[in-house]
Amino acid sequence: MNEVTGEVRIFRSVANELYRSQVYVLTVQAYDDAFPDVYAQEDIYIDVIRNPNAPQFENNNNFYTTSKSENVPLGTLVLCVNATDRDGDVVSYQMQDNLNQLASRFFFMTTRGCIYVQRNLFESDIDTYTFTVQARDNAYPEKFATTNVQIVIIRDQFAPVFTQQNYVVTIQETLAVNSTLPVTVRASDNDLEVMYSMHGYDICH
Repeated sequence: MNEVTGEVRIFRSVANELYRSQVYVLTVQAYDDAFPDVYAQEDIYIDVIRNPNAPQFENNNNFYTTSKSENVPLGTLVLCVNATDRDGDVVSYQMQDNLNQLASRFFFMTTRGCIYVQRNLFESDIDTYTFTVQARDNAYPEKFATTNVQIVIIRDQFAPVFTQQNYVVTIQETLAVNSTLPVTVRASDNDLEVMYSMHGYDICH
């Protein structure tokens, strides 16, 4: 403080002050040179605006959406969200589950904002996961922003395909019951494991 003009100035930055105070109180006394024991006294309250800005997601419509096949391998990257903070604070991210879907059973999110598959998606019959992601600035007082994420699961895109169209095999009529026929059928499916069943009919010549 200038003892002649009464001007108050900052002589040290409050940005990194240990206790991160939001209000400072200064007591000021005014007196004259002739009678210094006679004075007036007042308090100055200084409000400090800490962490003025909350994180802001870069997606303007506040909604992220993508689709993934139910057969993607574990560890597959689904999508990344991103938020910035005008105060320069480091932003971290966290999933907030929809209790009806429990997306966190099948997906996990890193503190950097990327979502990965952590469980086989074909183990669930849910076709669309919708949940909230929160971005926090880890400052004081802490502020946050939220956005919505939608993940659509693409299920059973491909039908099984046999390696050939027809199988023909010739056997003797005396072939014993439970004997293995000299033929093996093969089919592949780009989605799921293939299971086999059989039905038949007679052809009379």
